Amino acid sequence: MFVSRTEFDYDPSKDPSIPGDRGLAFRAGDVLYVTNAADDSWWQAKRLSDGQDEEELGIIPSKSRVEKKERARQKRVNFNQGNSSRSNTLDREKKKKKKFGLFGKSGDRKDAQSDDSDNEQDNLEAVPSYELVTQHEVNHTRPIILFGPFKELMNDQLLNERPDKFANCVPHTSRPKREREVDGREYYFVPTREQMERDIQNYLFIEAGEYGGNLYGTSVNAVREVANSVC
Repeated sequence: MFVSRTEFDYDPSKDPSIPGDRGLAFRAGDVLYVTNAADDSWWQAKRLSDGQDEEELGIIPSKSRVEKKERARQKRVNFNQGNSSRSNTLDREKKKKKKFGLFGKSGDRKDAQSDDSDNEQDNLEAVPSYELVTQHEVNHTRPIILFGPFKELMNDQLLNERPDKFANCVPHTSRPKREREVDGREYYFVPTREQMERDIQNYLFIEAGEYGGNLYGTSVNAVREVANSVC
C-alpha cells in the first residue's frame, strides 16, 4: 500500500478493457491511496481529498500498463511519421546497397535492426503515469499570501467566515502614529526610518516597500504571532 500523485487524466468509461464496472476516474494531480498493487495490469485505489477523506474504492490502470500503452502509441506515431520519410529515401538506400552490399564504406557490417531499434528508443518520450509521494502531517499554521485586485474582498470573507482559522498580520511602518491609532493594532510603529531600514537589511521582514515617503512591511515576528494565536 502506498500513496501516488497522478500525472495524467483517466476516465474509466472510455476504457473498454477495464475489468468490471468499478473504475476510478481521476485527473492529473489527484492523490490516490493504492490499497492493492499485486496485479500487473490493474490496481485498487482510493482518492484522497484535501481533508484526507477517502472515497469509494475503485480500479485504476497500473503504472506498467499505462507506460506500455503509451509507448505502443508513440511507436505507432513514429512509424507512421517515418513511412513518408522512408519512402523518399528508398531509391537512395537501394543504390547504396548495390554499391556496398551489406557493408558500409569502412567495411563494417551494418546492423540495420539495431540501428532502427536505437532510433526508435531515442524518439520515445517519457511516459507520465504515477509519482510516489509521502504523506506528511502538518502540525503548524501555514501563512497565506493574498494579492491581486480582489485581495481585500477575499481577506474579509476569510476573516468573517472562519475567524477561528484566519487572522491578519499587523504590518510595520516608519510613518508617525496618527490620532486614535494604537501601536500593534493598525500598525507597529517603528521609531525611525533608519531602524526599519536596518531591520529590512537584516532580513527581519518578509516583504517591505515604500509609499508616500514612508516604509511599510510585514515582519517575520508578526507572522509568527499570528501563527501562534490561530488554532
